[in-house]
Amino acid sequence: MIDINKITSLTNLTGLIGLTGLTGLTRQKQIIAAAVVALTVVIIVITGFSMLQSASSKLGSAEVLYDYLKTEQIALSSLKGKADLYELKRKKSKGQGVHEAVNQTVSSLGLTKKLTSLKSPKGAASAQEERAEAKFEGITLNELVNLLFTLDNSKMLILTRKANVRVSFENPELLNATLSLTLIKPE
Repeated sequence: MIDINKITSLTNLTGLIGLTGLTGLTRQKQIIAAAVVALTVVIIVITGFSMLQSASSKLGSAEVLYDYLKTEQIALSSLKGKADLYELKRKKSKGQGVHEAVNQTVSSLGLTKKLTSLKSPKGAASAQEERAEAKFEGITLNELVNLLFTLDNSKMLILTRKANVRVSFENPELLNATLSLTLIKPE
């Protein structure tokens, strides 16, 4: 137990806690010791600040990466939705050929008189898809847009591979169009 009455000077205090070596140092050595301690503290503070700055930059890059991955996740879910929709359309085209599907779409729009030719090119049939070429004469631009929209949004997976549109020779307000269509069949 330490007696408080015995602690009257710095020499007695350093002797009580075991720092008797510091009392014999000169003033110059005490300054050097204090400078070494201060330098050590400064180095520790600079190292800590550097580590903090590094962690901050890593956090910033992690936030950028998170934002990028979040947008990619949204895009992926959108693509999955489109793929599911195409798969559903492909399954609904079971039992119908491209001719029946195109004739059904054209008749629903009232364009049966303007459909001049609907034929399958040679080598167009396969296990996965069936192709056809539809020629329309004397249709308006609005009718063509409605036809393409209806084909694209039909219950079956009908793809427009190519569209060749020309101005009609008889009436410049009307169009002649040739559409290369593909019906994707279910497996």
